Amino acid sequence: LETQTVFVFRELSSAGSLKDYMYGANPLDPYPKKYFRDRGTPLLETQVRRFGRHVLAGLAVLHGAGFPYPQLCSTNVIVDPQQSGGMCKLSDLESVFTGRHRPYFVEGLHIAVELFRFALLLSEMITGQEPDESRLLAHVACATA
Repeated sequence: LETQTVFVFRELSSAGSLKDYMYGANPLDPYPKKYFRDRGTPLLETQVRRFGRHVLAGLAVLHGAGFPYPQLCSTNVIVDPQQSGGMCKLSDLESVFTGRHRPYFVEGLHIAVELFRFALLLSEMITGQEPDESRLLAHVACATA
């Protein structure tokens, strides 16, 4: 029986994930301590545009290499506010390269999961609150029917 080992190295940012950044949380604290409030602080429009462009650029690179990224969410986006105006990068790429990720299409809809997840991410950046995915899916299903 052959055993394979995969080492995963992740970049650490002082601001942590996008969710940490919006909640003003310490990235090293446990999840319940970081996100005890119902909502974070909404981002400024300029930040939403900048971070949205960075996420789309990352998705384009992955797609160009033939890798889907269906696990897009605010905890999988790393923020570096030290860069001019702030910068963000995609994380949790090991599941992309090992093939361990969610289904590539939203069940019952003909849109890629990444598009749906990007819309959820934009909503969270604008409102500071994680959207109700099942409620949004119901609205999308009605609109496409």
